[in-house]
Amino acid sequence: MKSAQLWSALLLNSLPLLLLFLLPFNIPLSVFAAKYAKYGSLNPYLIAVAFGFSAYLWIDWWIRFQHFFSKDAHLKIWMIFALLISFLIRIVFFPFESDDYCNALSMWFDFIQKNGGFQALSKGNFSDYNVLYLYIIALLTYLPFRDLYAIKLVSVLFDYASAYVVYKIVRLFFQNSSLRPVIAGIAILFCPTVLLNGALWAQCDMMYVFFLLWATYFFIKQPSSGSQIVFFFTWAFLFKLQAVFFALPLLYGYCLGFIRKRHLSIFAGLWFLTCLPAWLLGRSWIDMALIYIRQIGRSHPLSLNAPSIYQIVSHAPTTMFKYAGILLVIFIILSMILYFLAYRPRLTPQERFVLVMLSLGWIPYLLPQMHERYFFGVDVLSVIYIFLFPTYWYRGTLLIFCSFMSYQPYLFQTTPVPLLVLSLLYGYTLITISIQWFQSIHFKGVESQS
Repeated sequence: MKSAQLWSALLLNSLPLLLLFLLPFNIPLSVFAAKYAKYGSLNPYLIAVAFGFSAYLWIDWWIRFQHFFSKDAHLKIWMIFALLISFLIRIVFFPFESDDYCNALSMWFDFIQKNGGFQALSKGNFSDYNVLYLYIIALLTYLPFRDLYAIKLVSVLFDYASAYVVYKIVRLFFQNSSLRPVIAGIAILFCPTVLLNGALWAQCDMMYVFFLLWATYFFIKQPSSGSQIVFFFTWAFLFKLQAVFFALPLLYGYCLGFIRKRHLSIFAGLWFLTCLPAWLLGRSWIDMALIYIRQIGRSHPLSLNAPSIYQIVSHAPTTMFKYAGILLVIFIILSMILYFLAYRPRLTPQERFVLVMLSLGWIPYLLPQMHERYFFGVDVLSVIYIFLFPTYWYRGTLLIFCSFMSYQPYLFQTTPVPLLVLSLLYGYTLITISIQWFQSIHFKGVESQS
């Protein structure tokens, strides 16, 4: 009976939220409509009424029937409120039009829509993104929504899907506690860069990070499950080239025999399957194989607002320092391979997680021509780091802060904190995490020998 009453209350008290379905259709509703010259038509009063009325019904019912709830029920209700608020914040961000949307995403959407939907994917000269993301854009052109909202909604859905994976990862370390994993999953939704990346910026970085999170989950849970790790890494790579920052966990698995050459068939098979529809539509295999090569070949400054080491030499000759930085990253990766082969360290789950974090942090920090968004994977893992290592909460907070501040110059044309300062803070934090990681492995080896 109690369960039936709870579901009945959930349904009735959430009915005002159905008003939100009117938003994509830009229904003015007389004087309640707010017209913005830049952002288009939006009805903020409709949002306020929908959530406000529903919140009132919930709070009123909660106060009158508190005796009805168990401890777990209170947690579930808090989760519902947190999810609603996080979604409300995203809706408020939806009308914002970034330069990336105006100069790239909206143009791709219009091109696909005007050239026959999926049939437009036979041409590759209108976009520099991989075909997997373009399939999603093509599908969105068939929906009766404004392109801006449709594009952002897909990214937001991956925000919530990733929150579940974060819950699963933290649950590996706290199996006897339901509270900490739940709070970690909710915390991801309120991470500043996560909020800005999809709902405001209209970027799709959470799509590839979602699959990297699953790869991280299996790497932590059972590193010998090489096929699952490669499977999810491949999906991440098919969305964005930045998935290669996951290199160190893959090399660790290969050096210790968890990942084998036969797993390359998973990579090749998924690439073939995802490119097959575009080939059937008329796009050449060579053109699709060279997508990421063309991205790498583009000319950029040493750093595009990224809190990387190149902020220290931001006015140095680009070509000279570009190749020096690439050689430095190759040297570090080769050094780590030799370390893995020589010492064959058996990492604990915590150490495996930190290895993923260091890989996603150090590689873009040392590589030239990185964007500020290329640290997005570290932002997500930093939230998890705070929950796994609460004593060092300031490290994860610093990484998120630096990344968030680096977003400001591009999105809002302001620089609250000099990028050089952000670079130094970011590098310092990565160094402290790295030192602790190596010390943990070293002292464990000393103890086992004694």
